[in-house]
Amino acid sequence: MSSQQVLNRQESSLNQQHLFGIGFYNGYVWTAAKEILNWATQGDHLRVVTTPNVDHIINLSQKSPEFNRQYCGAYWHFPDGMPIVWASRLLGRSLQSRIPGSDLFPLLLSGASKRGLKIAVIGANPELLERFRVYCRIHYPGLTLASLWSAPSNFDVNGQQAADHAEALRHLSIDILFVGIGFSKQESWIFNYGHQTSAKVAVGIGASIEFLVGVKARAPKWMRGAGLEWVHRLASEPKRLTFRYLRDFSFFRLLLDEWRNSSESALETP
Repeated sequence: MSSQQVLNRQESSLNQQHLFGIGFYNGYVWTAAKEILNWATQGDHLRVVTTPNVDHIINLSQKSPEFNRQYCGAYWHFPDGMPIVWASRLLGRSLQSRIPGSDLFPLLLSGASKRGLKIAVIGANPELLERFRVYCRIHYPGLTLASLWSAPSNFDVNGQQAADHAEALRHLSIDILFVGIGFSKQESWIFNYGHQTSAKVAVGIGASIEFLVGVKARAPKWMRGAGLEWVHRLASEPKRLTFRYLRDFSFFRLLLDEWRNSSESALETP
């Protein structure tokens, strides 16, 4: 972990609950958006945003120690799934609310539009990015889209093309960088090259653009509030998500391990 990441973690530690090795932001989506926008307006170095869900946490256990250090060293970790919020309550470290990336994204776009901020987007589909451009022109007229770049399907986050695009972004004087090429590729690009850009905030957004422009339908609000959005997504994309959600049941083992560790620490405390 770099010295800057250590400093970031120290600066952000006052409003966190620690679960599964991650310091989760303990607040609400509107307070999260305000903090990010304030930093994008006034900040002087890059702060990274992650939105961990159950699938991310399970995948982190299979990633390299270096990736885990970089991931945990991000400034903001917003709990993207209700199972994480429920787990926090079971463990006695309650998070105030779920903060889905797909709810946070339009708030950031709206705020950036009102503040006249410049954004850049890395996506995986040129047609989708063009729809996003049109959507922003209609809904966020004050927003400056400094760069919309479609990463190729064989995009190597450690390759020359990745480095070249970071160099191009360095000259654009952007405020917020959104990277939507899927976990963990988007995080790897941010960790490797985010600090080489001019961005003050970098956010991994997954499929948020698809939800925003209507390519994918989100669950009804009542399902989201009840923590049942995963049911809607599974029904919408069964081939892609069935195996992922079956694998996610191993989250219960991680939860049990977290509970055991908490109990042991409590016993050891005089």
